[in-house]
Amino acid sequence: MVEATGSRAAYKGLPELSGINPTDEAKFKIISNGNPLPLETVTVEQILSDSASYLCERVRLEGLTLGAINTNGSTPVTQGESSTVIYKIPETVFVEGDCVDIVAIVSIYNSVQLRVASAGDINEHIEFIDPIGNDVFTEGRMTIPQVLAAADGSEVTVVAQLVYRFGNYDSINSAILEDIIDGEIYGLQMYNSLDDYELGDVLLISATKTTY
Repeated sequence: MVEATGSRAAYKGLPELSGINPTDEAKFKIISNGNPLPLETVTVEQILSDSASYLCERVRLEGLTLGAINTNGSTPVTQGESSTVIYKIPETVFVEGDCVDIVAIVSIYNSVQLRVASAGDINEHIEFIDPIGNDVFTEGRMTIPQVLAAADGSEVTVVAQLVYRFGNYDSINSAILEDIIDGEIYGLQMYNSLDDYELGDVLLISATKTTY
């Protein structure tokens, strides 16, 4: 990847290439294929405040509220206090008022617009609610980061959510605990399958902190 000068390249208009003949192998050829597509999660506010820097970029936007669907023109979308449009939105099962996540290309025609390639790039927005509230961390109870920072051999009492079980040689003997703190996910392995509990349960566990 070649880095642009500065944090982002800026353009005065919509950049494009012209005069291309895809059948001319001297000027148009595949270097590699099967590569993952770039994707950056941004907000409508970010795009509108610096639209020149986002032109022609593939982005993900979360929690957009759809306006009146118009597959032949502009469909308004709102995110918080900011709004823009999807131009020629693909046929979709979603309707006006639905909250969705989309993958789109940032474009411009008089004003900023989003171009969505297919219906599969429009999905229901699911708001995740952290099931572990701060009120459960009474004296003596630790968060996962606090356990990770504790010395080996320490006796700890941690509050965390059971999210996964695994093992080797056809034996399930371990579990993964997680918690979300300030938007970051923290994980901790436990050498016990916790068979008596359901995935999703928030647990209070006392154990010895070790490092494998």
